[in-house]
Amino acid sequence: MESAIIIALLVGLAWSIDGLLFKKFDKSFGMLYSSLAITSLNFTVSIIAFPFFYAGYLNIDVIFMGLVAGILSGIGYLLFFTSLKSEQASNTFALMELQVIVLILFGALVLSEKISYISLLGILLIILGVLAVLYTKELKLNRRLIPAMLANIIWGVSWIFFFYSYKFENGIPYAMIINFGTALLVVAFYLIINKVKKYNSGNLGTLNIKADNRYKYNAGYDRNIKKLNKKRDNKKYIIYLGIIAGLLSGIGNVGFSFLESINKVAIGSAISNMQPIFIAIIAYFIYKEKLSKLQSLGIIIAVLGAVAVALF
Repeated sequence: MESAIIIALLVGLAWSIDGLLFKKFDKSFGMLYSSLAITSLNFTVSIIAFPFFYAGYLNIDVIFMGLVAGILSGIGYLLFFTSLKSEQASNTFALMELQVIVLILFGALVLSEKISYISLLGILLIILGVLAVLYTKELKLNRRLIPAMLANIIWGVSWIFFFYSYKFENGIPYAMIINFGTALLVVAFYLIINKVKKYNSGNLGTLNIKADNRYKYNAGYDRNIKKLNKKRDNKKYIIYLGIIAGLLSGIGNVGFSFLESINKVAIGSAISNMQPIFIAIIAYFIYKEKLSKLQSLGIIIAVLGAVAVALF
């Protein structure tokens, strides 16, 4: 139990840091490249981690579960980073508690599992918390958070397919690689389609440099070169942050998959679901993010609801 708690804490910490770092990466490079970075690094980490898992047998059921989970994961990343680019990390990541509701409803409606009164209370708290986060202090719906909301519902469904791979001779290690590999292909395919559309429309951008001023050397030109070099160095710095974030995301996902493989999902979920609080606190100091009192209360309520569902 103690080792599971430690792993769950590390998972929550890894996901919190990766979310904060990807906020910066997403703002600079956009939704497509953020999704490509996180899926490719998740796939890389899952391959490296594979030998450390007890792997069962690879069969058609595991392949199917991994493929469906991967397609949904890829779509989820594209939607989530759409919101993260324009919105604060604090309220965007708070919507991740919606995944808990999806899993609980699946258990009740499909598997005929009984839901305790505490779990029902937890679901109610999550819904109230999410609603508080979705609305601004002027009590207007923040439409830019809707893609993130949809992403977390989709991710909840993808976790269902992923978890079911455990039922087939412990197929989680195989499903993990297939999941992240498929998510990478989904994002790469969307990126290619996007680039082809831009190419066909001729919207590739222009250099907008006048020929007679191109080689003109003066004080103003020198300052522009320095600005360009500084901007280029800053881009490299953000790319490094993106790589670190992607690796942390992969480590977090592998850690959570390991908790599933040893039947410690409940304790793992309870601790890792406190991630929005970690992010809100850290984002306050790093990005100077400010939440309304309603949004702050919403995050706390949603996290308490998720912890209640996971433990009871």
